[in-house]
Amino acid sequence: MAIICYLYDEKAFEKANKTLAGEADWPRRGCKFNNRAVVDTELLHNPEWLHFVVIREPVERFLSGWMDKCYNLPAKNKGIQKIPTWCYGCKNNLSCFVQRNYESNLQFPQRYKDKYKIINLEDHFWPQNWFCNFTKYFDQYAILKYSHDVDQGHEMFERLQQLLSQQNVEPSFIDKIIRQATERPKHATLGQKPTEHYRNLLLSDKNMMRTLVKTYYHDFVMFSFPFPEL
Repeated sequence: MAIICYLYDEKAFEKANKTLAGEADWPRRGCKFNNRAVVDTELLHNPEWLHFVVIREPVERFLSGWMDKCYNLPAKNKGIQKIPTWCYGCKNNLSCFVQRNYESNLQFPQRYKDKYKIINLEDHFWPQNWFCNFTKYFDQYAILKYSHDVDQGHEMFERLQQLLSQQNVEPSFIDKIIRQATERPKHATLGQKPTEHYRNLLLSDKNMMRTLVKTYYHDFVMFSFPFPEL
């Protein structure tokens, strides 16, 4: 969303001393709701518009989200520690969260019908195929796959550069976007010792991995990610 904000108003973004990596500070993000994306069927079929989405490998995305929201954030914010439903009340128990996240996703369609309020960041852990009305408009999107893997990350930014150029974005502006987008965001969890500990714990636990595959099965299929070995 930060890239779209930058494209939306380059001068205002820079005047506010914003950077793409710094936009991880959600409450202070540059555009707020000015260009909040909604699925617009007219625009989806307008050949002058480019629609792209950034997708992440499901297990990598899940672990990054859990480390940020359920491990690092509560350690920094004592107020969050007092919320009993935060991360389903699992605290630092990864296996607890994996199971309760799976159960919550199963229950969501009925809860949505009942207009049940979304609780404690669970939308950060929804399957990616639930967004952007992919079931109807999947073919209208260019898919960019984000990864912490250096080679795969390089491929994504090359593809983004091509797409922006295709839409006649100024080359100098594209260079600024790519340069800032490749900076490490403030809330990045990769490379932290706890992240590696929980990554190893997750990947070595077949029960947790089976549950994750069940939770994100359609993400693996829709976006052509290889299934993990179980």
